[in-house]
Amino acid sequence: MTISLAPEKRQNIYQKCVELSRKIKPTIRQVATVIGKVVAAFPGVQHGPLYYRGLETTKIEALSRNRGNFDAKTELNNSARNDLNWWLANILADSTCSPIQQPKPSIYIESDASGQGWGGTNGDTEIGGRWNAEELSIASRNEINYLELLTVFYNLKAFCKHCSNVHVHVKVDNKTAMTYVNHMGGTRSRACNKLVKEIWQWCISRNIWLSASYLPGVENVTADRKSRKFDDNIEWMLHKMVFQKICKLFGTPEIDLFASRLNKQLPRYISSRPDPEAENIDAFSVNWEKLQFYAFPPFCLMPKCIQKIETDRAEGIVIVCQVIAYACG
Repeated sequence: MTISLAPEKRQNIYQKCVELSRKIKPTIRQVATVIGKVVAAFPGVQHGPLYYRGLETTKIEALSRNRGNFDAKTELNNSARNDLNWWLANILADSTCSPIQQPKPSIYIESDASGQGWGGTNGDTEIGGRWNAEELSIASRNEINYLELLTVFYNLKAFCKHCSNVHVHVKVDNKTAMTYVNHMGGTRSRACNKLVKEIWQWCISRNIWLSASYLPGVENVTADRKSRKFDDNIEWMLHKMVFQKICKLFGTPEIDLFASRLNKQLPRYISSRPDPEAENIDAFSVNWEKLQFYAFPPFCLMPKCIQKIETDRAEGIVIVCQVIAYACG
């Protein structure tokens, strides 16, 4: 059961978008007219809210510059034109519709961010970690709404990267993040709107429907703890310069078998636990035979690692290192 726009309404929206796209400097009123048309179409265009805020921001900023004069002229930036192009490409398609009701959620995630890191839970599985240098810069500017949304994205990637055709429900203790997810964006923060658009496009590519609800901080205990308390003992790595010298001697591998998003040496890597960017979980669960791999496993896993190489008839670069601690008395 779906809701679709009548053919004449589709054609009318398409024509208005064509007219606007051809104008170098349209009036603010012409931009507002198209916005009104596409917003009215949202009930029959499931992902329509993702593709109008570039136009909306253009209108708001132009009205501010021109003291509310709708007859003043403005220019469409790349974001606004990208929105227009999406409507031009999709509004006439028969597949452009909206279901009357979404299925009930089958995956529930609790998510939380702090100034130090991010955390999340899915049932009994708990994940989290520190921010990297770029993310810490954002945290230092107190952009907590952005970090909360980024945490939602990391949890989705970690828990749902192999999922499709499901409804995922995320519980957050930040009402702004909840609203941005449910409304597919917002106009108050360009950074947050851009990130939410990436989140939704990631979900759309897997046919995942995403919804969010508010979970008070006093109840979001586990995710909050994972965003503040970290196991730094597992985040060690070979110095980048040493790794590069090894690559010059033996060639650059294609995948890092024992890594996380903070200590990976290569874009492709496998982690020991759910990780936003990892290709797989548990290196021992995949076949190494056709992988040009790099491995720097914990010393306790070295016998298992050697056995795996022999079993899979694999070849790669393995770093063997034992850390010895001395006590002084």
